[in-house]
Amino acid sequence: IGNGVDGDIPFRDVVKDRAGWLVGLLVLQSCSSFILARNEALLESHLVIVQFLTMLVGAGGNAGNQASVRVIRGLAVGTLNERTLKPFLWTEAKMGLALSVILGLAGFLRATVFMVPIAETVAIT
Repeated sequence: IGNGVDGDIPFRDVVKDRAGWLVGLLVLQSCSSFILARNEALLESHLVIVQFLTMLVGAGGNAGNQASVRVIRGLAVGTLNERTLKPFLWTEAKMGLALSVILGLAGFLRATVFMVPIAETVAIT
């Protein structure tokens, strides 16, 4: 049974493929729990950082998704190829730098508004 989007690929095969990727990502993302566990004492003394973890993880995930969508779209429509690869990567590097500055400033502003101590504010941003 085709699903209309993936042509003649059986639904079960699509589920298997997508589930494989998602389970793999879940396992890799579980590494963050090991990092948190190893830094538990530090986090206990700086609890405010924990309050910002979802902001940091969410922004990082969204930024990565945006970049991957640009790559996939470029490959799909044919605008990303061997000839355009270097300019594309250079643009993405500049984009990463610009977005990191903007998000860093936004995170700094958010931490300042919530009166987070300066050491934690710097760590967050």
